[in-house]
Amino acid sequence: MGTALNMRRQPWSFSAFTNRSAKTPIKNDVINVGMVDTQDNDRWIALGASAAWGWQQGCMLQWLPGTKSEVIWNNRQDGRYVSHVLDVKTAAKRTLPKPVYSVGPDGQWAVTADFARIQRLRPGYGYQGVEDPFVDQRAPKDSGIWRLNLQSGESDLVVSVADLASMPHFGEKLTDYWNYVNHLLISPDGERFIFLHRWRKTLESGFITRMFTAKLDGSDLHMVDPSGHTSHFIWRDPQHICAWTKPKGKKAAFYLFEDKTDIIEIVGDGVMALNGHNTYLPIGDAAWILNDTYPNRKRQQTPYLFHVPTRRRIDLGYFYLAPEYQGEWRCDTHPRSSNDGRTVAIDSPHGGNGRQVWLLDVSDIVPFFTTKSLARIRSHLELGQLFLQPIHHGLVELQAGDVQHAEMLHAHQVFETSSGNLRLVKVEHLKIAQPLEVCHSLIGNLALR
Repeated sequence: MGTALNMRRQPWSFSAFTNRSAKTPIKNDVINVGMVDTQDNDRWIALGASAAWGWQQGCMLQWLPGTKSEVIWNNRQDGRYVSHVLDVKTAAKRTLPKPVYSVGPDGQWAVTADFARIQRLRPGYGYQGVEDPFVDQRAPKDSGIWRLNLQSGESDLVVSVADLASMPHFGEKLTDYWNYVNHLLISPDGERFIFLHRWRKTLESGFITRMFTAKLDGSDLHMVDPSGHTSHFIWRDPQHICAWTKPKGKKAAFYLFEDKTDIIEIVGDGVMALNGHNTYLPIGDAAWILNDTYPNRKRQQTPYLFHVPTRRRIDLGYFYLAPEYQGEWRCDTHPRSSNDGRTVAIDSPHGGNGRQVWLLDVSDIVPFFTTKSLARIRSHLELGQLFLQPIHHGLVELQAGDVQHAEMLHAHQVFETSSGNLRLVKVEHLKIAQPLEVCHSLIGNLALR
């Protein structure tokens, strides 16, 4: 493993399991669920347990949006899958009668899938311990996607596998294939959700995939990508989806889809050239994509950042994956970001002590601007209270005249607009201690894209 970033091992935010033997979970395999206090010497805080988990997605442990201290995770009780909601401060706990897959941004609704069927048709992504009630049915009408009210626990089937299978794939009938639904994700505004419809000819053959969106009640169904090749995806915003696929007549790559239209465009052509687990950093108006690669010939996995406006890729490290991590129990890095975009967490067993969570400090790469901070900067400019101050490591600092507000940025992350076009400005070409008028012409229209 080699990296130029500050890195340390840490089960970040939450941890369900780290180092267990590489085998398919069985009914009696239970994992501990907890969180780590990163401000208190990485102190482990136990929250509970789960008998509903898989190697690739754990037990869906996550903070519950719209609350200050509640978490939710999946479990198995009394022969069925459920979800627990726990207040980590008061220990108040309640159980919902269905598991969750994706939770909406307001914390009121979730969508969920048939984990028993998923486990039978794609081991590692579903859960053990509950038999698929439709084991002999190729396209069951009572399996699919449910909408779950996280307050009342009420649920309803909103998308049926049978209905999906009734839609031919480029003229081919699908009802004779083994159909299922996987990978659900609610949009940032909570109005719609993505899901993948998959099918296999036999239980041993490869699967084919197409991507849909729908409203949370299952209405307004739209086939976003009919190609059969959809893989990893993420909402960029409520109207756009970035996904790896191979559209008909086009090469395999990441593409940006505009929902409910036929508009698509390639993303990171020739730079993000391999499939990976893509997300957007939660800063900078979708300017930064966080992604990774599968193991190369040296069995190295590479998480990286891709800056969309400049097409610049920054590798965050090269992490060795031992040969025993394959198939269902492989350990992809699955990079994800902290809420402020300054820290990236990855999964990796490269340290030799099993799969662990590692933190990568990317604060020297990404800008720290938010919409509010940009508004404050422009306000200071109008008041004539802004100047540039050189600091260490090639950074400059924007400081307000009263020195109560400061923002840091990298040289390659300073932009100005000219005739509506985004232009890169190199700080090494600037005279840092210029009067306000020069600063105003340089950064008066500072913008992140």
